[in-house]
Amino acid sequence: LLVYLTLIAIFTPFTFHFIRFQTEITDFLFGEMTHKIANGLGWKIDPYENFTSDSLQLHLLYGILFVMASVLLIILKRFEFINKHSRQLDQFLRSILVYFLALITLKYGLDKLNGNQFYFPEPNLLFTPLGYLDKDILYWSVMGTSPGYVCFLGVIEIITALLILFRKTRVVGLVFALITYTQVVAINFGFDISVKLFSSYLLVITLTLLYPYLVITYQGLKSQTPILFSNQQFRQNKKRLIVESLAIIFILVEACYPAYVSNKMNHEIPAEGNMYGAYEVINPSNPRGIKRIFIHKDDYLIMQTTDDEFVDFKLSWSMDKDIIYITDYNNQIFT
Repeated sequence: LLVYLTLIAIFTPFTFHFIRFQTEITDFLFGEMTHKIANGLGWKIDPYENFTSDSLQLHLLYGILFVMASVLLIILKRFEFINKHSRQLDQFLRSILVYFLALITLKYGLDKLNGNQFYFPEPNLLFTPLGYLDKDILYWSVMGTSPGYVCFLGVIEIITALLILFRKTRVVGLVFALITYTQVVAINFGFDISVKLFSSYLLVITLTLLYPYLVITYQGLKSQTPILFSNQQFRQNKKRLIVESLAIIFILVEACYPAYVSNKMNHEIPAEGNMYGAYEVINPSNPRGIKRIFIHKDDYLIMQTTDDEFVDFKLSWSMDKDIIYITDYNNQIFT
């Protein structure tokens, strides 16, 4: 299980800043393979999804990695050196998973603070009738209207990640992570949010790392003796201390740098003057039946018809000439 979970941590594409090559490596090694498997089974892979969460290609990747882990374990068990040092290998893989879990949790926490997760809903969503919204968009939008609560969740995740990073507080951090990711998985399945596979994976990592401590706790409660978590199995040496310190520094920089670069906090909206917002059409009897026009913060122009249908265009403009350019999905430009 540890080998399998580690392979997933290595090859699952994620929005890292300093290790962007990870996505390219995964696509190079498994892209064509997953397409061939899908074609052989009569399945169709959406070309726009790639290895995004809950996509068919990501499910196939996890299946391939499971086979790889099984084969790799069979091969490694044939070597006496591996059998002799199995405990050290187990600790090494657990360390990788600990730092990976801390990194992802810290990134999720900071994303909530800087507005990259549960951001304030766009004007077109605010004017969409409630019954027209899918459950995932509805949940995401409602959460985005409460920046205080979102920031509270972000702070909890940041504290959880920091507790996991350090040995003396790791057990407490893993308990926090168990509570956090159990709730996240329940929300993702309950509201059909498309991060179900990856969030379930993070929950499995948490349970795997916490399992030895749960066993000790159960045995202590059963025998009614004092429960003691010993750190003797983690005896330090200078080399290991240096490696772990570098790992912690990298995690902090990788997680914090994007938030530092964005230089914004949750609930901030674009500054005045860039046309962001919702506009009502004064004459609703226009030929196209448009009653509202929305300017999205990511430079999209969205039109809402009198039948509450939405049509979107890529937006650019020449402010000095008062000209707006919109581009449809056929790359046709209108002014």
